[in-house]
Amino acid sequence: MTVPLLKNIDLYKIDLDLLEEKPWRNPGADITDYFNFGFNEQTWRLYCLKQKQLRADFSVRK
Repeated sequence: MTVPLLKNIDLYKIDLDLLEEKPWRNPGADITDYFNFGFNEQTWRLYCLKQKQLRADFSVRK
């Protein structure tokens, strides 16, 4: 299973709180330029947590 990368970092492991810039928070920013499929900052965090849990469960079953 391929994990998407951002600057060679697993996309699901990027901590949004540690990012220096959060352009989706700027006034007038279009959040869909940064998050797809209806995600926002909070739902993305939940999705990443769920992916982490699913990957852990899947690797235990292998």
